[in-house]
Amino acid sequence: MPRAQSIALTAAYQQNPNHKRVSMQMSDKSEAADVAMLRFAYDERLSSQVFQRFGKPATGVLPGHNALLNMRRKHLLGDAIRITPELLPDVWRAFAQCLRSLGLSAQSGGLYVQQCSEYNANVMSDGENFDIVVNSGLLNDFSLAEFRFVVGHELGHVLYDHHEISLQGLFQQHSMMDERDALLLFGWSRAAEISADRVGLLCAGSVEDAVSAIFKLSSGLNGIDKSLIRASMQQQFEDLKNHIHQWQKNPESRDDRHDIRTHPMGPIRFRALEVASAHIASIFNSPMSNKPAPLIALDQRIAALLDAIDEGVAEHRGFETAAGKDMLTKIVLYVALAGGYLSQDMLAMVRQVCASLPGEYSPESVIVEANNKALDRHFREGIVAELKACFENEILTTDEAARGLSLASMLCGGEAIYLIAVHEIARALEIDTDRFTLSQTARRLSRAEIVRVLGISS
Repeated sequence: MPRAQSIALTAAYQQNPNHKRVSMQMSDKSEAADVAMLRFAYDERLSSQVFQRFGKPATGVLPGHNALLNMRRKHLLGDAIRITPELLPDVWRAFAQCLRSLGLSAQSGGLYVQQCSEYNANVMSDGENFDIVVNSGLLNDFSLAEFRFVVGHELGHVLYDHHEISLQGLFQQHSMMDERDALLLFGWSRAAEISADRVGLLCAGSVEDAVSAIFKLSSGLNGIDKSLIRASMQQQFEDLKNHIHQWQKNPESRDDRHDIRTHPMGPIRFRALEVASAHIASIFNSPMSNKPAPLIALDQRIAALLDAIDEGVAEHRGFETAAGKDMLTKIVLYVALAGGYLSQDMLAMVRQVCASLPGEYSPESVIVEANNKALDRHFREGIVAELKACFENEILTTDEAARGLSLASMLCGGEAIYLIAVHEIARALEIDTDRFTLSQTARRLSRAEIVRVLGISS
């Protein structure tokens, strides 16, 4: 994230008879942390691909952000109602609390309400200047904590500069857009919502209020007990996950249509929030000297599920999916980084592997991250956690992971430090050594040789 934004909060666990409650009480005295660390890794990766494809900013035919914001503000001042401390003091205090917690100034943006019974809100921004609009139905029926989730969500879009990509502008500019480009844009849009939800969670202060807000936004229902909401959405998530897995395994049930929604399915947003809440709380409750690894493993699980919805038509998961390609890249990088840095020869090998995979795939964002964090123990631990998550989500089979280890060994083998790294991954994934090949000498492999080792179609 280009601006070093910080939030301050304390995280605490409160037990009740039904479930562990995770609350995040904002405090001026608590430890500050960069909001950047909470961004959904899939959002960052896909936005990088969008910028590579369309340039930065990727807004198509739309005018500049400042011009758009000025036009919108004229409309809001004329047709909506600006919320002030005198008009709605409780609402304003909740809004101001979110701004303070995220390091934003009340002078940076405005809050408006427009007449509409639908539960909805939106934001337009130019850097840190923004205007948020909420519908009257949402203000009438949401608690202040639920309202803070909505405001925090919209401010998340501001903090992560999501305004630098405009689906509307790009589709207007490219009326005959390639299908792969369209899927990339919709995929990024859904991933961006997961990032924004995490900022909303911080502003809401508890996962119960955040989940309740998502439930109301999805259903339009009000007045239902929060414990019932949580149980219902948990069951619906499990049903959705099982349905997707069955859909993938049954070729007759598939079709050629992809998911073109701009927002993730409600149960997926719920699950992403619920699992992230405990991890986020642990991050902000940990001593500075012993920070847990970033949300890498969680991000991989959520990304795998989003991929599954888009790519359920594929006959093979593994190395044909974006998640599978990422994991193969990281298997090779984990071994290559055992020496503490990436040489030019190592970089060339990684790029050669990625160029051998089916379809289009750019490893550059993964390579840049690996280069920057080569000596970071948490980064290497995170790669192993991601690999485990892939097994849980059936992205890679044991055989595919073993083939990836064989490939890494052939490319990096010879020195003991690299062979030890191969064994570390194998041990973490419980893969027997007789399932993969350990090479005693490192060598460059041709594209045909890489395809053969991985057992994929060229």
